[in-house]
Amino acid sequence: MKWSATPNHVAIAVDDLDATEQRIKAAGIETFNHANDDPGRRFYFRDGDDIEFEVVSDT
Repeated sequence: MKWSATPNHVAIAVDDLDATEQRIKAAGIETFNHANDDPGRRFYFRDGDDIEFEVVSDT
């Protein structure tokens, strides 16, 4: 496996998924791929460098 110094996926755990998504959208960033998985909920977005961020809440 070849490793890169630049990540292509970052996961972030938050307490309030809805409030976090509102702040991200207010910054003009599109969110996608919403899911309700056991044990929590999640969505994704990409930054300007095309790095995928996964935002998840288990609460």
